[in-house]
Amino acid sequence: MMNGKSADEELLDMFGKEFTKSANDALNEKAECPDMLTETIEAAYQVAGVGYEYGTQWGKKVGCMYGSTTEDILTGLSIHNKGWRSIVYAPDPPAFLGDAPTGGPASMTQQKRWATGLLVILLSKNCPLFGLLLANLQFRQCLGYFTILSWGLRSVPDLCYAALPAYSIITNSHFLPKIKLAHTCSSGGSMQTTITIALYTFFSWTRLFTPSTAQNVLFMEGQGPASYILIAVLLIYTLYTLSEYFRTGQFIRAWWNNQRMGRIISLSAWLFGFLGVILKLLGISKTVFEVTRKDQSNSSDEGTEAGKFTFDQSPVFVPPTAMLLVQLTALVTALLGLQPPARDGVGSGSLETMCSVLLVLCLWPFLKGLYRSGKYGIPVSTLSKSAGLALVFYTLCRY
Repeated sequence: MMNGKSADEELLDMFGKEFTKSANDALNEKAECPDMLTETIEAAYQVAGVGYEYGTQWGKKVGCMYGSTTEDILTGLSIHNKGWRSIVYAPDPPAFLGDAPTGGPASMTQQKRWATGLLVILLSKNCPLFGLLLANLQFRQCLGYFTILSWGLRSVPDLCYAALPAYSIITNSHFLPKIKLAHTCSSGGSMQTTITIALYTFFSWTRLFTPSTAQNVLFMEGQGPASYILIAVLLIYTLYTLSEYFRTGQFIRAWWNNQRMGRIISLSAWLFGFLGVILKLLGISKTVFEVTRKDQSNSSDEGTEAGKFTFDQSPVFVPPTAMLLVQLTALVTALLGLQPPARDGVGSGSLETMCSVLLVLCLWPFLKGLYRSGKYGIPVSTLSKSAGLALVFYTLCRY
């Protein structure tokens, strides 16, 4: 007896009458499969009808947790909070295969939904910190969940990092150290320059520091052997991430594509997911489940058309397009010598230009979308909005 109810009544309230016997057999480590195919089909119809869920604990304590756009993460977190352990099971051949979106609009919709749902979990009573302090969630599990749930928050520092090189070029200021020739002729100035730009790239890629903190770290005078620690971290991070791709039979191109898409997604889908959660917390809007549209391919999309980035009129493409226009404007400003006089006598240099060029390479699909047409080209409405934002940014930088 539990809470004044028998075990059968508890199972009935928990699973419903359709699955009481199955739940009882599972708890008693019994496995009975129906002998007749008709019985299996009837059971499948019952599961698809979801009528068995009414008046039970399905979606609350049993099965996948409801009320979230990322129900898989919420379900796993709920299971780990109860002290259960999980394993990675990868049978050969694979037991489950999914159909991932390949086009730009479908990918952005999916990533936005994920970022929104994950951030809602982070800011709710299901936060992993509560599971660590009040439930049975382990410390390493808590760190893992925090890494995933904070996807939407990463868009803010990424946006700052992306705008910083263009701002420095347009205002003729610098955020990276200027290496004196008298000091570097005997100590390898070109190597130190390479290390400086690599470190800033690493900070922006991994989001270890905010832009101002990264700048202070790179400006440290007389750091001596301390700089080798940062260099070692950079090399270890790069080699480790590359080794992950090599172990799965992939190459550097796949690594670079994923690194590039990480920047694009952060400036678009994750940013809109973050803004959506803020509006929800302010009571201005509600979270809406957006179904990912599956791409319809045909024979004309095969061959040379396969793998091309596609666009639509969704506002999610405005921020990365605007950032591309800002970087191009900054590079043209430097090329034509339209920069104002440097305020401290030391203006922007080659390092800031290299950072801006790197961002243009990351936004390469959007650069090609400027002159393409159809679904492979950026719509005029998106270009107009992006150009307006770029003009505002340029005006604020100059005045």
